[in-house]
Amino acid sequence: MGSPTIRRFSLTDFRGFENLTWLPAQGINLILGGDDVGKSTILEAIALLLHPTNGYTLSDSDYWQRCVKDEF
Repeated sequence: MGSPTIRRFSLTDFRGFENLTWLPAQGINLILGGDDVGKSTILEAIALLLHPTNGYTLSDSDYWQRCVKDEF
């Protein structure tokens, strides 16, 4: 039996991403980029996906352009 594999990763309205779809290649994938472009956000979203019961708490600022005053 092989290792679990992410074949498609979609991120919508999370932190700095309005919409992202990533189709990782087989094997090792690198996430490269300058400061404040979303590398850690992608990794933290994957961590939330794989371990939804971890102690991480999402705040209003974690949602893309969320307008709290329009909610009840």
